[in-house]
Amino acid sequence: SEDGEWIDLRNQLAIRVDLSGWTLRCGVDFTFPAGTFIAGGGYVTISNTAGPGLGPFTGNLDNDGETIRLHDNSGRLMDKLDYGDSGDWPVGADGSGATLAKIDERSADAGPANWIASSDLGGTPGVSNFPVAGQAPTVHNLIALDADWTYRDTVTAPPADWAQSGFDDSAWGS
Repeated sequence: SEDGEWIDLRNQLAIRVDLSGWTLRCGVDFTFPAGTFIAGGGYVTISNTAGPGLGPFTGNLDNDGETIRLHDNSGRLMDKLDYGDSGDWPVGADGSGATLAKIDERSADAGPANWIASSDLGGTPGVSNFPVAGQAPTVHNLIALDADWTYRDTVTAPPADWAQSGFDDSAWGS
């Protein structure tokens, strides 16, 4: 959604890189502030909101596809991505809440064959798109298994706001 768009950049070098004055251009516009560094092998996230990472950038990522360009502080084109939502591009990232995730982060191949819809709804800003071999998986306990659960025992549709955090489900079964 346009309310939570972000771009991750990954430093494929082993050394820290000074991004001061670098820019993102085309669908979005952003200039990296002075003192912005990206660690060797690290990530930097740029978003159009107050979180996650740096920002906000101006503009929007076009859901139909576009080109994003990264320029260094001398204006030299350092990288670009032409993404889309048709042809060989993964359809799962088109409006589902999944993000485009680069399969091989070390590869210079920016074509659609090296991209997939993220398996994590909302993506993985600031970290690797996929688990590293030999690394323990990250476990997110959203609700304890022994917690009380509520349910709605009816065949009619629930109210439109039933999934909102402040919804009163006290009339539902438990």
